[in-house]
Amino acid sequence: MTATIDDVRAATADEWDDHWLTCPTATYFQSRDWAEIWAAYELGELVPDARVVRFAGGPEVVLPLSRQPILGGLASRWWCSPMTTYGGWLCAGPLDSGHVEALCAFVRERLGCVTWRMNPLVPSPSQLDEHWSHEPDETLALALGCGFDQLRKACARGHRRAARKAASEGVVVRPAATHDDWAAYVAAYEDSRRRWGAARGHGAGLFAEFERRAGDWCRLWVAEAEGEVLGGLLCLYAPRHVACWHAAVFEEALGRHPMPLVFLTAMEDACARGAEWFDFNPSKGLAGVEEFKRRFGAQPLSCPVLRCERGLGVRTWRLLRRVTGRSRAQGSLTSGAAPQ
Repeated sequence: MTATIDDVRAATADEWDDHWLTCPTATYFQSRDWAEIWAAYELGELVPDARVVRFAGGPEVVLPLSRQPILGGLASRWWCSPMTTYGGWLCAGPLDSGHVEALCAFVRERLGCVTWRMNPLVPSPSQLDEHWSHEPDETLALALGCGFDQLRKACARGHRRAARKAASEGVVVRPAATHDDWAAYVAAYEDSRRRWGAARGHGAGLFAEFERRAGDWCRLWVAEAEGEVLGGLLCLYAPRHVACWHAAVFEEALGRHPMPLVFLTAMEDACARGAEWFDFNPSKGLAGVEEFKRRFGAQPLSCPVLRCERGLGVRTWRLLRRVTGRSRAQGSLTSGAAPQ
């Protein structure tokens, strides 16, 4: 039976943070930090706009939404998390099917034009009406409960051998400690983009936002040898979930195979933190990227993308696409979340 929503209102910053910290299935992508990073980087094209939803008789949840104003705010497109990353409710305990059905109905009826990638740690809604489109997708992740020693043994021999070789040749993995570390990583990313032939990508301003927030919930792991940064991995943390969001390496460093050592170091740290999941993130269908992740022993978890396209926001959005072409916001926000 569908639950009854008693009240909906804007969430305060403290409410958003508190619900995120106490939700056992929270990911960094549902945090206020993640929404604010993209609001700053997209220069006002996104507005963090989380809502508190209170059910009659309880519980209370936070929907960590971001709103994309269209035509000066006359209409809006909504994102359950920027960059089509994991979205969904934040709640201290699990919700039953009635609460989930009510939340889906609220999102559909009150927002209308919305993109929602399901959190892989939460079962997807079993019933969605015709207003929702459903795009299957999956991430690759490791359950960390067995401990790092077992996880390392489960890795493919090639990954373990490459990590040992890199370490024996003087490659050291550590958290970024200076602005120069971050600048070197951005240079590695630009070098990687050149190698891939990628015309579009993230600007240095985005990494400046991550650098500004670096700490317990955001960490750049860098591989270094002879005082030079070879590449790195940007990990984003929630209390029980670690996401590998972005990775890059200089072409000239590929022969030293630093990345298996980087990932294994981040995995060991995740275990030491008491995290439950080490998530490699969706791979955009890139077979080579998926194989690299699977060789760590990662297993697939479903994280489909749901879209509801109805109302004024959809009509306005489609008109703008016809008139102006694909906007910068759309291009960045729908690009997926595989490590680069």
